Amino acid sequence: MKLVVNSIPAKGLVTGIGRYVRSLYEVILKYEGVDVTFFDGVKSEKTLPPYRDPKKYISFIDRFSSLPWWATSWVRSLYWLFFEKRLQKLLDKVKASLYHEPALFPAKITHRPQVLNIHDLSLMKMDQFHPKDRVTFFRIFFKKRLSLANHIITVSEFIKGEVSDLLSVPLEKITAIPLAPSKHFYPRPSSEVRKVMEKYNLRKPFIIAVGSIDPRKNLKLVIQALNTMDYKDLVLVLVGWKGWGYKELEKDLNRLKRGDKVRLLGYVPDEDLASLYSGALSLVYPSLYEGFGLPVVEAMACGCPVICSNTSSLPEVAGNAAILIDPYDSRALAEAIAAFLENKPLREQFIHLGFYRLAHFSWEKTAEKTIQLFRSLV
Repeated sequence: MKLVVNSIPAKGLVTGIGRYVRSLYEVILKYEGVDVTFFDGVKSEKTLPPYRDPKKYISFIDRFSSLPWWATSWVRSLYWLFFEKRLQKLLDKVKASLYHEPALFPAKITHRPQVLNIHDLSLMKMDQFHPKDRVTFFRIFFKKRLSLANHIITVSEFIKGEVSDLLSVPLEKITAIPLAPSKHFYPRPSSEVRKVMEKYNLRKPFIIAVGSIDPRKNLKLVIQALNTMDYKDLVLVLVGWKGWGYKELEKDLNRLKRGDKVRLLGYVPDEDLASLYSGALSLVYPSLYEGFGLPVVEAMACGCPVICSNTSSLPEVAGNAAILIDPYDSRALAEAIAAFLENKPLREQFIHLGFYRLAHFSWEKTAEKTIQLFRSLV
């Protein structure tokens, strides 16, 4: 079986879809009888693309995002049309059995089955939380190309239901295959945790929030919760690219009574992130909408108890291994954080529940289900 995969997401920061492509294909590349070609629109490779320098990548994205929205929309659209034209030639050249599009936008190809990943439908349901150029690009290409996908993979049963209901896709054309924490995430010894805390000038206790800073992540709820708490030593650590929602968050930070108790670390390497999870009092993840929520299982894998929203896919992913809260209730979040601060046995209980929950998730299982689906289509 010869696969061609869009590798553009794997060339960016190791987050979200990029992490999915890398983790999935690190396993699939070990399968006998499966030949994979990664294509980035310009060149094709037989191995996953090398990691890009995070600082250079973020600098490029920041400069690109500073252009007028209509200009970035044109650039995105022209690049995608160029990508599709070269992709069709590559599929013919390598005699591909199947094309895997992991990045939401189905490609205009013919004569070969295409499997499309839909990680969430936030660009439809919450377009106010996305840059205007991205929403415009989605509206131009998504629905026009959707019928070209022979099968759709979602990352949760919740998104499978949304794709069926909102896009009128038959359930038999959709398969939910969950994600998993990558191999980098496991409990780190206290010596490693101390070194990383010293690197970022941190001290305990701290709670951690992980993800690109955009309004959908609902970080203002964490700030509101902190404003009601009396724990003067508690620090909030924000990890993730500033994204397109930082200016709005900055306003909330300025209103925080204890502004010196918030640390914005930006993007950090996985090795450091694993140590931060391992040393944190808890992951706080009050997102308004998620297709899966990788930080939830990453934190669990590192022995970090989880507080997350009771909405979208998060109850499905977390099961009984997290404290679930209403993402509009700052008091509920404050009470959950206080419970972990004051009740060590409760915190230990949720750490163990997290380890048990992880039995449901592994990239080996995800790869096996994905390959089975591919084989059923060729």
